[in-house]
Amino acid sequence: MSKWTLLVFFLLPACSSFQTQQPETVSLRLLPTEQGPAASVLKQKITFAKQDEQHQFIAAVRLEEQKVQMVALLPTGQYLFSLDYEGKTLKEENFSQVDIPSKEIFTVMQFALWPESIVREYYPANKGWLLEFSATTRVLANHSGVLLKINYEADSDNLEVENFLHGSSNPFKILIETLEKTLL
Repeated sequence: MSKWTLLVFFLLPACSSFQTQQPETVSLRLLPTEQGPAASVLKQKITFAKQDEQHQFIAAVRLEEQKVQMVALLPTGQYLFSLDYEGKTLKEENFSQVDIPSKEIFTVMQFALWPESIVREYYPANKGWLLEFSATTRVLANHSGVLLKINYEADSDNLEVENFLHGSSNPFKILIETLEKTLL
């Protein structure tokens, strides 16, 4: 084997490391139900806004120690999807023809609503997660930048989610307006 063949043999793998890498897929964590917020039923108006598009649906969420259930409906009353999570398995049912990222919606909801101590436990710094908490915001980031930013509206249960999970050049906002909240 010539020295040029050996050089090419050793340099080819090295060149591949300089290729542009695809953005990594971030998988948010499912958090335990028993460590979530107080048992309650929420009725919320959810608005997704991305560039010039806007979509709305109504969500009914039942938060209990043993189970979290969510049903999403269009303003017309048509079912979009349902989620059922008992702390181990997330069961999803999609009633529409559209591919809905229901698990992502659910994990973002948990990140926004679960106590700070639990979020810190499931998104540890030693696994590359960067967290920031204040009275009005929560931020989830990793080495590639901000992934989620939650902005809480003062004196209400309303919030805004800035979602960068699919790239900082392709963010979208989710506005969550709590219409009713009943403690169980």
